[in-house]
Amino acid sequence: MQRDLETLLLEVPHSLGLNGIQVKYSDIKDIDLAKKGIYLKGHSSVTETSAKVLNEYRSLRRLYKVSSKFMAMPYALVYGGADLDENVHGYLMQLVSGKNFIEYFTGISEALTHNLPKMAGKLYFQEAEKIKNGLIKVKNQLTEVKSDLKRANVEHGDLHYENFFINDENEILIIDPLPLTKRKDSKKFRKEYDMDCISGHIKDIDKLIEKIDSATRLRKLVGTSFVNST
Repeated sequence: MQRDLETLLLEVPHSLGLNGIQVKYSDIKDIDLAKKGIYLKGHSSVTETSAKVLNEYRSLRRLYKVSSKFMAMPYALVYGGADLDENVHGYLMQLVSGKNFIEYFTGISEALTHNLPKMAGKLYFQEAEKIKNGLIKVKNQLTEVKSDLKRANVEHGDLHYENFFINDENEILIIDPLPLTKRKDSKKFRKEYDMDCISGHIKDIDKLIEKIDSATRLRKLVGTSFVNST
């Protein structure tokens, strides 16, 4: 990931400021960033201010420092002029691929309902174990994220299903934190919301694991009954 940024910085002028590496939008606008594993996160709407984008970038940088295993890596601030406070165009971050949690949980539910029951013998149990192990891996990562945020006393503020991405190795990455805020009441609410979201995701996983365990117990019981009757 760091190599992707280093390769880009060999091609474009850049500077170092209070918010880390800075580049001009005019120097990167014609570059195929996706080929370099980089994504330009810009203004999501015409009403979104430069200050909001800047504070979102700062929030992601802070989160990456305390939980680098699970946060998408922020690379550089992108600006359109000399005055950063008024001309923030966006920021460069690690290009995240895979499924979000909605797609991930839906895919597993469909596999348990439609694909797994069609499998026979050892193949059924091997596939069930593979899915279960993947879920356990994701659950353990969520527990780590929860611990990281609590230990550092920081908040993401928006840990809903669509801000978690998971790859084929069942490794999660988190994107799109809310911009930094100085309001104590907002910070408190965001921290509570983060914990509630993570707990909810873990409950979803536990339900799927229980579904797998119940199905495998039934399959073993049916198999035993069949053997005893022959």
